[in-house]
Amino acid sequence: MTALTGCASGGSIARDVVADHVEQRIKARLGVNADVDCGNGAVSAKKGVELDCSVRPEDGANNYAALVTILSGTNDSRLSIDVAVNAER
Repeated sequence: MTALTGCASGGSIARDVVADHVEQRIKARLGVNADVDCGNGAVSAKKGVELDCSVRPEDGANNYAALVTILSGTNDSRLSIDVAVNAER
């Protein structure tokens, strides 16, 4: 399991924005481009909210489960997340 931390309290945030932040964290920490899917719509930006996301590295060989936890957030530029990437699905 790999924990990654990104940097947003209250309201809601689009799931695709969360996915973009996860992609950025993976690239910054692991040097790997990945396609991340956290679903459609919005999610509460309240601390402790968890999302199940799917991570597929650019080589496309494997698909990984990721648990994303909102640490704080109000919008795209102020989002703080924790990401735990688990074994391949």
